Order: sequence, then C-alpha cells, then structure tokens
Amino acid sequence: MKVEEPEQGSASPENASSVSSSKKRKHEEATLEEKHQLFLHSTRNPHLKQRELAEWFELTFQKAINQSTVSRNLKKFKASLALTEDPTTGSNNQNGSPATPTPSKKQQKQQKQEQVKEKEQGKQQQQQKQQQAEEKKVDEAKKSPTQISVPIRPPPPPPTPPVKRGDEEVASSVELDKALHEWYSGQSDKSNLNDGPIRAKAEEINSQLYPDEKTRKQITNAWICSWKLKYAIIQPGTPVSPKIESRRGAGAGAGAEGDKDRDEDEEMKSEGDSVSSTASTPPPRAGESEEKRRRKEIKRLRKDIEKRDIQMAKAKIRKEASLRRIEELERENAAAR
Repeated sequence: MKVEEPEQGSASPENASSVSSSKKRKHEEATLEEKHQLFLHSTRNPHLKQRELAEWFELTFQKAINQSTVSRNLKKFKASLALTEDPTTGSNNQNGSPATPTPSKKQQKQQKQEQVKEKEQGKQQQQQKQQQAEEKKVDEAKKSPTQISVPIRPPPPPPTPPVKRGDEEVASSVELDKALHEWYSGQSDKSNLNDGPIRAKAEEINSQLYPDEKTRKQITNAWICSWKLKYAIIQPGTPVSPKIESRRGAGAGAGAEGDKDRDEDEEMKSEGDSVSSTASTPPPRAGESEEKRRRKEIKRLRKDIEKRDIQMAKAKIRKEASLRRIEELERENAAAR
C-alpha cells in the first residue's frame, strides 16, 4: 500500500487547532458580562474618559482593550437599552441580545446627591483653607504689628541763664580759671586791671594750654564776666548807691566789715526794688491790640527772670567769698594765739 504523504503546504488538524488556540491566548476577547460591567462602570462614573475606562478594564479583568473598542461597546449597550421594553428585567430585544440592566431612578438620585455632597465638601474645604490662611495672616500681623510713625516733637529746652549759655560757647577749662586767678591774685595793684588786661592774659594762658587752634576755644566778654563773678572780683569804678558810699566813709576798724556787708545787702535790695518796679504791668497804649500787649509783657517778664537769676548768682558768689574770708580770719586768730 502506498501511503500518501501530506503535502508541505497543507496543515494538519492538530496544527490548525494549536495555531487558533495560540491566537486566542494572545488576543483574548472580552465576554459579554465583562462588557456589561464596563458599561455599568461608565454610567456610574460619567465623568471618566475612554482612556480611563480602558485602564480600569485592564486592571479589573487583566485584558487589553483599546479606546475604540470601549466607544463601540458603549454605543451598542446604549442602543440596546433604548430598544428594550423593560430595562430592569434583562429580556432579549429584537436582535436577540440580552438587555442591559441600568441603575434605577433611586440609585441615580443617590448618585447625584453624592456628587452634590462631594462638590459641597470640596467647597467647604476650600473655604476652610482660605479662612485658616486669613487667620494665619492676622496672627502674624498681631505678632509683628506695623509701626505707625508718628512725629514726636522734642520737649522744649529748659530756660538757662545767659551766663551759662556763654560758658558753653567759650573755654571752660578749670586749669585756665585757676591759672588766671593765680595771676590776678599775684598782682599788687589791681586798680588798673580792667577787662582788657584780664582778657589779654586769659588769651595768653589759653594759647599755652591749648597750642592747637582747632581745639582752642575763644575767650569772650561773657566768659570774662562769668569768671569775675565766680571769684567775686568787683571792678573799680562800679557805680554804688549814695547810702552805701556814706556808710563806707563813716565805718572804720571792726565796724567797717559789718557796714560793708550791710551795704551789699542794701545794694541787692535796691536792685530787687528796681526789678520789682519794672515787673508791674504797664498800662496799655491807645490803639494797641491785646495780643501785642501780652507779647510785650511776656518778653519783659523773661528779662526780669534773667536779671533775678544773675542777682542770685552774684549773691551766691559773694556768700562764698564771705565764707572764705571768715575762714582766713579764723586761721589768723588761731595763729596769733
């Protein structure tokens, strides 16, 4: 018997079945139930796109599916749902395909309510975040408040005597004061020592103490006057009241010192009387406004205050000179014993 060998181009039934089975394994099609689940998932989540539905299908059923297949299957189920008399029973339509059950109205209503709740929750979360951010800003502002710059006027300087203001502008060295006083005390004839020689000597001592002209301060008449008041130096030829002159001429010996003190007291009293007489308010002139009169009175009172300050400074200097003289006399008496 001659056995016919199979032709090379022909394929056996076993080979054909193996090839078909391998193709099915490579391209395994989705079942109707899986397609139905895909349709239900799309109806429950209408906001999902076809790409997202394909990804969900691959993760759920471990089968590859493209976007065109997803679109085609969804269209088929929607068309079959429109031809079905009762979508919830699952009976066959005219084409013989099973009807796809759709969610009931109650379920759809619940889905809508859930979506509305999700939106409201999202809005509430955004509002809470905004409120927290505003509260944080307020807290930071409280911790470091912005400073409002308010112009603060400096307090007015206290009134000072004119002698002190002169001392600040000129030399005020203790060494200069002492050196000038030693020179003045060493002079035998003080009758001719007026302000001119005293100032010339002060400038000479000042140039010796301060050779640099930049650091050297100027010797002014105000400084000379202050220096003389400090050491109770009375310039010859100073006008004195007639009462003081008569008492000076009548006094002699031990009574002369007491008369001198009384004369100085009466001189201060006379100066005080002159100041008090000027302190009286003058009558207003004709046609002069009240504001102008008040300004004049304020200016006059300030001058009176300055005069009184000078008088008090002179009295203090004379008192210190008297105390020094008393100490000298007491030391002389003790040495004579």
